[in-house]
Amino acid sequence: MFDLDAPIIPGESAGGFYIGQPIDKILTARKPLKVRQLEPKFNKLYFDSFTISEEDECVIEIFVDKDYRGRLKGQIGIGSTLFEVQEKLGPIIENQSDSLIVKDFPGFCFDTEAWDIKDGESFGTINDNLDKKIKWMGVYKKDLDEYDR
Repeated sequence: MFDLDAPIIPGESAGGFYIGQPIDKILTARKPLKVRQLEPKFNKLYFDSFTISEEDECVIEIFVDKDYRGRLKGQIGIGSTLFEVQEKLGPIIENQSDSLIVKDFPGFCFDTEAWDIKDGESFGTINDNLDKKIKWMGVYKKDLDEYDR
């Protein structure tokens, strides 16, 4: 756990954490910097370079950012461009949560610096932003690709 070099495995794991993992195993290893309760049984736990969503005391989403060095398929990681993602993984689409996904990699999402905009501003299209770099990546259950929290 808390492994900055662990690979990204869509729908399964990142950072040495895995989907379905009991949250108490993580909390015994390290206390979060912040906990945000979104619903009675749904929380987000914030750690350096990791954000973990838990529901009913099990991990349901894992997000990595800034200092994370792990990669998807050994090729795509924090700092990769949209062009690199399209070239190595395939076409990118935006899901209903405004995150970016790759159709052939269910359970994996990401965002770039272009998606850091204020309400009402436009970031253009994916093709307008091929030079933008990934800021964070996430994994979640593969059957939840239209997941919208």
